Amino acid sequence: PKIINILKELGKKSPDEISGLFKGVLAYNTFGDAEAKEQLSRLALDLAATGNVPAEKKVGFMQTAIEELEKHLTRFPYDVRIRMSLVTLYSRSAFIDANYVLKARPHLEELLRQAPNRQQTYFAIAENYLLTGQFNEALTALKKAVDLAPNYFDAQSHLALIAAYADNDDIVNQALEKSQEIAPGNLDPFLRVAGAYLKIQKFGKASEVYKRIIVLDPNNAEYRANAAALYLQLGFKKEAIAAAKKAAELDPANYSKLTEDFLKGIK
Repeated sequence: PKIINILKELGKKSPDEISGLFKGVLAYNTFGDAEAKEQLSRLALDLAATGNVPAEKKVGFMQTAIEELEKHLTRFPYDVRIRMSLVTLYSRSAFIDANYVLKARPHLEELLRQAPNRQQTYFAIAENYLLTGQFNEALTALKKAVDLAPNYFDAQSHLALIAAYADNDDIVNQALEKSQEIAPGNLDPFLRVAGAYLKIQKFGKASEVYKRIIVLDPNNAEYRANAAALYLQLGFKKEAIAAAKKAAELDPANYSKLTEDFLKGIK
C-alpha cells in the first residue's frame, strides 16, 4: 500500500520528494523491498528520459535509485533483474557523471557470468560501449545477441545501427536485408541507420540509405524531402531538385511551400 501511495503522488511532488518517500519505505527493510526497488528503478529510468525536467532536478532521484540497487545487490547478488536495471541506470545517468558508464561494466561482467545466454545482457553491453565510442566492442556484443536469436527483429535493427557507427558496411547491409526478411516494410532500421550516418556526418552513406528507403516506400513525401536536403549537402543539385519536387507532388499541402523555399535557395 505504501508503494501505491507513492505512485499516486507522481506529478504532484518533486523528484526529490518522491525519492524521500521511497527512502522512508525502504527504511522498514521488509519483504516488499524488492518491489519498491523495482518501482524506484523504473521511475528513475522514466525520469532520465523526460525532457521537460531540468537535469539538476533529476540528480538526487537517480543517485538514490543507484544507491538502493547497489545495496540490494550486496545482499542478493544473483538478482539478475535488479542488476540489469542498475546497469541501465548507470548508462542513462552519464549526464550526472561520465564515469557512471564505466561503473556499469563490473555489473555487465557479472551478468555475463550469471546469464551468458540472455540476449538483453548483450544489448546492455552494446549500449554501454556505444556511450564511450567503443564501436567495435559494441558491435561484437550485438553480433552475439544476433547469434542467440537471428530472427529477432530488434536484434537485427540494433546490429545495423551499431555497425553504422562502427563503419562496417557489410554488416549494415546484411542486417538491413535480414530485417526486411523478418518484417517486410518495416523501415525503422533503415531510418535509424540513416540517422546514425547523419550524426557522424557520413552524408554520402546517409543518402544511399535514403535511396533504399524511397524504393521501399516511394509515396512518402517526408523521405523525399530528407533525401533532397542530403543531395544538396553533397552538391547533387539536380537530384536535390527532383526529390524536392516529388515531395511537393506527393504532399502538396505540407511540402509545396517548403519546396518552393528550398528551390529558391539553390543557386
